[in-house]
Amino acid sequence: MLRLSAEEILSNMDPKEDPCNDFYRYTCGRFVDKAIIPDGESWVSQFTKIDYQLKKDLRHIVEKPIGSGELPAFRVVKTMYASCMNQSQINLLGLDVLKDVLDRIGGWPVVLGSEWNDLHFTWSSLMYEYRKMGFSIGYFIEFSVAGDMKNSSRNILKIDQPTLGLDRVYLMKGLDDDVVQAYYDYMAKLAILLGAAPDRAQLELREVLQFQILLANYLLPNEERRNSTNLYNKMTITELRLRWPSIPWHDYVNEMLAPFHNVTPEEPVNIVAPAYIDKFVGALEITPKR
Repeated sequence: MLRLSAEEILSNMDPKEDPCNDFYRYTCGRFVDKAIIPDGESWVSQFTKIDYQLKKDLRHIVEKPIGSGELPAFRVVKTMYASCMNQSQINLLGLDVLKDVLDRIGGWPVVLGSEWNDLHFTWSSLMYEYRKMGFSIGYFIEFSVAGDMKNSSRNILKIDQPTLGLDRVYLMKGLDDDVVQAYYDYMAKLAILLGAAPDRAQLELREVLQFQILLANYLLPNEERRNSTNLYNKMTITELRLRWPSIPWHDYVNEMLAPFHNVTPEEPVNIVAPAYIDKFVGALEITPKR
């Protein structure tokens, strides 16, 4: 393995280049010359090669039949993979599964039209349902458990800014950008496919996109996330409730941790981007629930 790694490093070097003149070219010149950027990708590196090989190896593992002594975790993964690859069953079910999911969370307003009622709707209760169904919950704020950077012997709850449906770099360009426009068209077509009136889909999903653009403007850019000290803001849940009382922090955290853990109001939390939470709370106050 070490020999292969050494050969890989040497094959990527360009010994003809003077390292004092262009050290990057000297160390990686031949990699740049021979690397091919795949369709759908904007860049490639040694790490992407490793990632590709890893995914290839994992695919070979999950495609193997379930053995009699297979661990439960591996059984679940292989079963899920097989169901995702069963194209004939997917085609047979059509949109029914997605419609059932939407019904469970109270329906999609753009599809239900005037039948949708926001009386009992809250964004946090929607995230609770997503959590129970195994979906991502990082649409408004990102919740996770991570190592405590100031005490490596323990973990800490972590609240961060979300990952939006489209990268911040694109959303910041606004509706005139081709990529943002394609994203908007995709949302509208999906809503129409599920039964939304075309005019309503175009109108309401433009408003949804504008809300995402607003949140994108609130996000801390990557270049400002390099100082780990600035990303460590330890607070208790009680302190969170005092600073941002409109968010049900204690219930939210316990719903995210259920059914495995239940924390007290004095549980510490690292708020990675407090400025984002400030602006997010303000945005909720002026944005219709719909």
